[in-house]
Amino acid sequence: MRIVIEHKITFTQPQLMERLMTGLTDLTTNVAQNTSAVQSAVTLLGNLKTQLDAAIAASQGGDDSQLEALSQTLGNDDQALAAAVVANTPAAKS
Repeated sequence: MRIVIEHKITFTQPQLMERLMTGLTDLTTNVAQNTSAVQSAVTLLGNLKTQLDAAIAASQGGDDSQLEALSQTLGNDDQALAAAVVANTPAAKS
């Protein structure tokens, strides 16, 4: 015995265009959010390198306080970055 079930979905051209435009708008929004997040991460890492270079230079002069301050800043930045990622990650579509 063979059972065949067919289901056709028929859209009018305006309905299809509306669905496509909605999908395009959603995709554009997601790309913009990702771009913003990437730019923020690049800035963070660039600033981190500058701060680390300065802390290393200071520690070679016997002043370790900048390394300790940088360590504290990194801890704070980690928490802020994690919170931003969670806050700006769209919920999975079911």
